[in-house]
Amino acid sequence: MVGAMLFFEVVTDQVLMARAQQESVQKLRASEARYRGRAELLLHCLEAAPFPIWAKDAQGRWLLANPAAAALLVPARPSLQGRPVDGDRSALHIERDLEERALREGATVRVEIGLFNAGNGIPRRLLVSMVPMRAGESGISGLMGFAHDLDAGSLRPASSCPTSA
Repeated sequence: MVGAMLFFEVVTDQVLMARAQQESVQKLRASEARYRGRAELLLHCLEAAPFPIWAKDAQGRWLLANPAAAALLVPARPSLQGRPVDGDRSALHIERDLEERALREGATVRVEIGLFNAGNGIPRRLLVSMVPMRAGESGISGLMGFAHDLDAGSLRPASSCPTSA
């Protein structure tokens, strides 16, 4: 009888462990699905943003550029990833000392720059903000860049502006 009870307890423990493992796997899958959904949303927002957004690592190599930034870049966006800033001839080539200042101080740097749009050659004035990307305890891992076209005026089309009642 003792052997049967011991066997029953072992089987019960194994069943409970299997259920707990199955629940853990289900929670992990649900968490992964939420993460993928958030990543897709973030990517969609980045791609749809009407203003240039880009990222570079701490060594100044390109990590990403959204379509608005890509419109200002030479060479084209797919060939940028991992390239050092010194090797690019893009309109968004910001003085490396300003980037180094943002990295060194860990503070946002804002500067107005003039450039020629790589796509159409039209001169533009941009207000550029470079924001350090923090990598937890290990410090600053790179910079995010954001630019507002000072010559473009409002980013919202007139039809989407609210009217006064």
